[in-house]
Amino acid sequence: MAIPSIIINKLNYPSILKDIITGKEKINLNKNFVDTFIELSELNSKKIILLGRARSAIYLSVKNSISKKKNKIILMSSFTVPEVIKLVIHAGGIPHFIDFSYETTFLNLEQIEKKMKLKPAAIIVTHYNLNQINYPEIADICKENNVDLIEDSALSINGKVKKTQINSLSDYSLFSFSSFKLLNFYYGGAIAVKKDNYNDIKELTKNWKILTFSDYLKQFYRTTLFSSLTNKFFFNLFTINLMKISYLKNNNDIIDTKLAKLNNSIKSNYFSLPPNYAISELLRKIPEYQNNRKHRVEIAKLYYHTLRDITVGGSENIKELIIDGDNFNYLIKCKNKNHRDELRKKLLQKNFPCGKIFYKNCHRISEFSNIEGSSKNVDDLVDKILVLPTHQKVNNLYAKKLINEIKNNY
Repeated sequence: MAIPSIIINKLNYPSILKDIITGKEKINLNKNFVDTFIELSELNSKKIILLGRARSAIYLSVKNSISKKKNKIILMSSFTVPEVIKLVIHAGGIPHFIDFSYETTFLNLEQIEKKMKLKPAAIIVTHYNLNQINYPEIADICKENNVDLIEDSALSINGKVKKTQINSLSDYSLFSFSSFKLLNFYYGGAIAVKKDNYNDIKELTKNWKILTFSDYLKQFYRTTLFSSLTNKFFFNLFTINLMKISYLKNNNDIIDTKLAKLNNSIKSNYFSLPPNYAISELLRKIPEYQNNRKHRVEIAKLYYHTLRDITVGGSENIKELIIDGDNFNYLIKCKNKNHRDELRKKLLQKNFPCGKIFYKNCHRISEFSNIEGSSKNVDDLVDKILVLPTHQKVNNLYAKKLINEIKNNY
């Protein structure tokens, strides 16, 4: 039986519908969620503001940061979604790209140290499938140079790096609760800030509207469609065969084609707050997170045990990062783009669909090609990545069979 490379965690449609119809005011709902989330993420030193769209946290953190600095330069990786860069610019920041260390998703520490001569206002550190291995060192550099640290934890709610809790050392942290995330609604997110930044951020959001049901309609359609296509019966009967026809015969990836057509413009509903029924659904789902996380750790450990030599970042000691992380998925590296595409085809023929899309190198996009900085290693990595699933539908037997197919065809 084939299993999708990514799934959407189930949404409680009857409860959501009931919340929408009744419109009942939930006393202390926001506080209940925030208190529970603080306990979950171990962020006792920060204050949290819930947002209608997660990406607005980038805008808020950059805008507040540069308002207190002489410079507007924001150090960041080009390995992200285009909207993140656009929101940095929209907030008044000037992006400057920092490269990865070779064949990893870890920001190059040496480059960061050298870029301090630019006197940047802030650096955005993104935790990908693995949390940033140099997180404590980056925080020290920021502190020494009066640079704000912004953590993009859209893929990683919790975790430790060298026994240091992620999101504990930064000035701002952002979290995403959109459809594909471990804790999910259609849209949603949060920003966690140091207490001395809380009033400033609240002031920036004071006139933001609460999202209405109509704001969710497009994402509701996409979420429902994707959930249907990845249903275990429908996926094996129809979706996997459609993928084979599209990719094997026409060398055309239907997911890539869909993503290429997405409008990456900044939308007005980015600057919004969540309705009560969204918060209620997220609060209901928090107990599921720990079991989900535990499962992903075990599957990632299986991959690491046998595929370490071809694991992205495997040249570093990443075992503890796997044990202490959310492991949204698992990345292996192929020899080059052609090798990756051929391996993916062979796996798909054996009913093992693996992902190719993670993030793109935005430095390649013409709109951002003139941004200063470097992304040579990011560029190299983008063409090599193959994404292995870690979600709940992937059991140990499936993971072991996938590992064997990779080893046999690599």
